[in-house]
Amino acid sequence: MAASSKLLNWMPLTHDMGLIGFHLTGVFGNLDQFVIPTEIFIKRPIIWLDNIDKYKITHTYSPNFGYRYLLSSISNQRVYSWDLSSLQIVFNGAETISGSLCDEFESFFAKFQLKDMLFSQRMVLQKLP
Repeated sequence: MAASSKLLNWMPLTHDMGLIGFHLTGVFGNLDQFVIPTEIFIKRPIIWLDNIDKYKITHTYSPNFGYRYLLSSISNQRVYSWDLSSLQIVFNGAETISGSLCDEFESFFAKFQLKDMLFSQRMVLQKLP
């Protein structure tokens, strides 16, 4: 990550990917961090893309659930005009990663200038049962 990187996350900082993958990475890298409260993301998931566009976010984080939830919330009745070209890496982890979901996400959002092959598949340490 470069000093100009901007990180965006909606996961709670009590979640391992939210804390370790996002927050501590930003702290140790002295990077700009933007947090969407989880409750707001759940109520209005497109706020994630609104903020990527607005703040020119370069790195964002989520498990499969978030990407699937976001895709399901997009209305075919509404016109969106996001510019996602600032994204350099889209992290996916904290659960078994779905390659087909990553492909679907990249394909759907290509019309918003999302570049191919941005998904970085990361396994984050999980609590043992």
